[in-house]
Amino acid sequence: MWAGTMLLAASFTAQPVAASPDGPPPGLPLGPPDLPEVRTTETLRPGVTLTTVVRGAEDPAHTWTVEVAVPGGSGSPDPDAPPTAVADRAHADRLAKTLRAAGVTPRVEEVTTPPTADFAGGTLGFRVRVGSHPDRAAAETERARIRAAGLTASTVFTGWDGAATDRGPWVVRVLTVDPRTFRGELAGDFGPDLERRETTSELAARRGATAAVNAGFFVLDPAAGAPGDPAGLGVYDGRVLSEPVNGRPSLVPPTATGRRWPATPGPAPSPAGAGRSRSTA
Repeated sequence: MWAGTMLLAASFTAQPVAASPDGPPPGLPLGPPDLPEVRTTETLRPGVTLTTVVRGAEDPAHTWTVEVAVPGGSGSPDPDAPPTAVADRAHADRLAKTLRAAGVTPRVEEVTTPPTADFAGGTLGFRVRVGSHPDRAAAETERARIRAAGLTASTVFTGWDGAATDRGPWVVRVLTVDPRTFRGELAGDFGPDLERRETTSELAARRGATAAVNAGFFVLDPAAGAPGDPAGLGVYDGRVLSEPVNGRPSLVPPTATGRRWPATPGPAPSPAGAGRSRSTA
């Protein structure tokens, strides 16, 4: 992650991105090609810019809904395993039956994905959703009713589902660091200790950085380990403070001079406060 506070003095430029009649549109590959797109560039400090891309517009076909996590859907033999957003059809149908018995009208939706580098594509599983609301506040009311029945649920916007026909809007922020003009430090930071969680904004304020970007994954469920502990390889100041997950490989680029980064095992800092893995600039 990047941690830090934004500078007050900044310059802005905004420019719409129009489709080119002679080739593919120059905008982001999100939604239909005719969507409007506006890019705003903010100079945070010499050598550091923040580009905000807003693509698309509100689509009245999309609504807020409540997604109910499926108990036992992970396939884990652990009876205390947390519920999952996507599960097999049998577990999804079982949850739907439970909701109907509680007076709630659910719908079971198939979740599919196109082929990727490591997945052949097709059905990922099934999710269970309840209601269709014009705003988040109404969906939160529905969510509270479901949680009162002892179930785990969250509010989601159907425009986030990623269908090819979605019209957004999407907001994408790109932080660019120009090494030719940037005079500062790019560093990782996990807070006062390696365990427990800390927000990116808190780390930003503590480090006094120009920009902050969330990075990496960490443990959320106490049943899976210490909450806040990095879920993956973490190397700080040449010391390995977090191991890879399930033996997954990690890509470590060489330095600008071609020298490889030294990485030696080292003990994690003792838990003394809240912390998370971040990068700062």
